[in-house]
Amino acid sequence: NIVSMYANKKLISIDNTGKLLSSNIFLSRFIDICFILFYGLNSVSNVLIPSEKSINNDKNTRRRIIFWSIITGLIQSILLYNLQFFFPYFSNDDEIINVSKQIIGIISIYQIFFGYYYVSEGILQGYNKFRQISIYNSLCLIPKVILLYFSNSLQQIWLINIIIIILKSLLTSYIIFF
Repeated sequence: NIVSMYANKKLISIDNTGKLLSSNIFLSRFIDICFILFYGLNSVSNVLIPSEKSINNDKNTRRRIIFWSIITGLIQSILLYNLQFFFPYFSNDDEIINVSKQIIGIISIYQIFFGYYYVSEGILQGYNKFRQISIYNSLCLIPKVILLYFSNSLQQIWLINIIIIILKSLLTSYIIFF
């Protein structure tokens, strides 16, 4: 998406060697693996919520789906963090490995919140709350772009990602539970 392209451009402006961008892309591949289960929970939410709502069991189903998204996020976070010990098998560039090891903790936390948000968004889709999702995503885009503009490190960019995904998670939770 456009914001990711902007973040990558920002990384290039911070570091002309491309090592930060390479580290970011390197870590993104590991995150993509973690998201597979979240994509599944999101898809299941889209289908289960409407069918369970018809028999007044949607609240229990919603709680179970959210519970499993949190458990999945915590387990994957631990696994993702421990993948740093295998980085030398995936790259022979010491600088990329060192930068990746410095921010793997931040990214591990990010993927927990992203998973929760993404599954919550699936639940909202099951309730046909598409308008609210698009409004919240649009509103969160503005502070993200502003914060990215002022960022000056890869760590700051990922901390911005965490802040924005927490904000999105809070907004989707508000719609789901209130």
